[in-house]
Amino acid sequence: MALSECIREIVRQRQFLHELGAPQHDPTFVGEDNSGTVTYAHSEKLSDRSKHVHALMRHIKEEQRDRIIDVVKVHTKSQWADMDTKTLSATIFLIQKEVRLGTAGGPPSTCP
Repeated sequence: MALSECIREIVRQRQFLHELGAPQHDPTFVGEDNSGTVTYAHSEKLSDRSKHVHALMRHIKEEQRDRIIDVVKVHTKSQWADMDTKTLSATIFLIQKEVRLGTAGGPPSTCP
């Protein structure tokens, strides 16, 4: 559900940029640490387990297919949203804090 809301906001922001005269030609990167969600976004088939959410979240597949977004697997240790939504170990917290502050010297994908 969080991915669905994120994509809705991305679409709104892309439309706004288009109205301002700055259309986005490349897909917007969306990092997701849930492997099942990434698979769902890229899959054209429905499994018996995903049919119940398809009506609510079919736009994820459509936006992925139309290259509006690009849902990519991001390791949990590199997921920036985790810092805002869950308790992290001290090590991961400090790594993400340095990355956010720009003092880490590299992108989140360099986290151990």
